[in-house]
Amino acid sequence: MLKDTIVQNNYMELIDTVNVSERNKEIVKKYIAGIKMKALSEEYNVSYERIRAIIYNYIWHCSHYKKRINKKNLICRKLSK
Repeated sequence: MLKDTIVQNNYMELIDTVNVSERNKEIVKKYIAGIKMKALSEEYNVSYERIRAIIYNYIWHCSHYKKRINKKNLICRKLSK
């Protein structure tokens, strides 16, 4: 489900833009590439829930970034009329 959200909203295009640590970006990239959360939790020596939280946090940052950009674009369009 989290993977679908990332893919459907094109959030991977923001991987170098959003304010997320490099380690967490690696985790998201590996998750999207097909590595299961359980395997990631073992690789990074953190809990499954922590991996889920990292991925969810990435989605949150992407969502808020897109909302800010859309709001700026809307304001610019209104000002240019």
